[in-house]
Amino acid sequence: MNSRGEQFFGQILLKNKLVTQAQLDECLGVQEQSRAIGYALSLGRVMVNKGYLSEAQVAQVGKAQRVTEVIREDYIYGRIAAKNGLVHEDQLSECLEEQKERRYRVRIGQILMDKNYLNAQQHHAILRAQTRIMEQWAAPRDTGVYQSLFGESAVELKLATLDQVDDSLDEQQRMAESGQHKRLGEIMVQKGI
Repeated sequence: MNSRGEQFFGQILLKNKLVTQAQLDECLGVQEQSRAIGYALSLGRVMVNKGYLSEAQVAQVGKAQRVTEVIREDYIYGRIAAKNGLVHEDQLSECLEEQKERRYRVRIGQILMDKNYLNAQQHHAILRAQTRIMEQWAAPRDTGVYQSLFGESAVELKLATLDQVDDSLDEQQRMAESGQHKRLGEIMVQKGI
């Protein structure tokens, strides 16, 4: 089984047309075979070995992946801070813009603290809530327990209303019926919740 990070790596490759679906599938198969005999090769390494990507391309995709993960994590951090009334939306927007200007090298929590919009205690409370959300987001998507925990946590942390969670669950059901499978959190982010 491939990790979520490697799946995301593959999605970036496909989205940017660096490889075809057939090449990706082939490399994932090689990766699985290597793991079965005790070798842990990264997807990027398999791509380079097959000649589908250069080392520089793998490094660039890895960098894009890390920046995207920072943006996603810091989006959740910011939503927690704003929805709990710890910062105003304009303060958050200002800090997110600064973070972008600094090329995501500084986390949003640090910028908010540097500007005295948050104190260390608030920062640590947000990080704890963020960790719970991220752990639930990473839970297997095919369990009812995951849906329930994530939705309940989002409402409890004031990240969403019960109606927003219900609407997102309905959307998830409609997508599943058409063969698309997304996590509840992914749907909520797409809806701007």
